[in-house]
Amino acid sequence: MIYKGIGIFTALTLLSAAAHAGSAPKELYGKSFSVAWSESVTGTFAPEQTTRSFGSAYRMHVYVSTAGRPFVRVSQTGMDGGLNFKGAMSSVTGKTVERAPGQSSARGRVDFDGRSIVVYREFESGARRIAIDFEGANTICKANVVVGKQTGKEAVQLITGRGRFAASSVQVGTVSCSVREGNVFGQ
Repeated sequence: MIYKGIGIFTALTLLSAAAHAGSAPKELYGKSFSVAWSESVTGTFAPEQTTRSFGSAYRMHVYVSTAGRPFVRVSQTGMDGGLNFKGAMSSVTGKTVERAPGQSSARGRVDFDGRSIVVYREFESGARRIAIDFEGANTICKANVVVGKQTGKEAVQLITGRGRFAASSVQVGTVSCSVREGNVFGQ
């Protein structure tokens, strides 16, 4: 999906307000979801204003415990374009993070909305929304990843190890999703 501009972040905000921060549906208890996607990003670092392009592959694992609590880990591989990051990096802390439904942190939150798990990752200005929908006997899932900027902003603003990065274009590649019984983190 291509980065759409000003209206996306507003839509994300409305969707997040509409999403019920309810508890996990019982049929999700004890299940793990794995989502993979890629992003191609173009933007500039402040203050140099040189355009950079890079790509990253992401993998997100969500485990819903037998008590209905979500645990999330996101890993990122790649990057280039002067960011000097190559290899793999696991979330910000490198740890699996437990979030109560609707509980926010400086980095994001997890919500349950009917037959969907919605994970939000907030940036300096903008956000990523990953929605996982499960179907049938809960053995099939599909996912959607959207990255949008904040209304009135020219770009998605990220803070990196090198400083502020203004992403003028974010293109999300093919998204895949799988579901299985058990704790993906217990492997």
